[in-house]
Amino acid sequence: LKPPTAVAPVGDSAHPTRMFETADSVCSNLSQTLDQLAQNPAFKSWMTTDPQIPASNWSPEQQSLTDAVIPAMSSMADSLEKLAGTSSNPIVNDFILLGVQYQRTYVEALSTYQPNDHTLYSAGQGAAAVVRMACNYAAG
Repeated sequence: LKPPTAVAPVGDSAHPTRMFETADSVCSNLSQTLDQLAQNPAFKSWMTTDPQIPASNWSPEQQSLTDAVIPAMSSMADSLEKLAGTSSNPIVNDFILLGVQYQRTYVEALSTYQPNDHTLYSAGQGAAAVVRMACNYAAG
């Protein structure tokens, strides 16, 4: 990842403010970007696998499903990174890029997957979901 072009202000934790009051420029494309992965056939198949099974115990089918989903996950991370770059809001940029880092770390961990690695996946999805929910709020 490139370094951020602006640093998000820390702000006053005693008086928090919203990420944005009106929809950010990423809002119009964020849901579509996230939904591309959710609608991907390889991702849908992979989602049926048991995240409690470590890679060392995967069946050939689970290994195949995991191998098939890696390009889709990597592509989504790339798309999110590009999308983050379209926002002039450093907080939005930070959240999306934080998720991208977790997503890429998760993809890298898949070859030696352990059940606790699933938290990396959840964090990656959750960071983008925070922005998605803020977009939904701003849209009314």
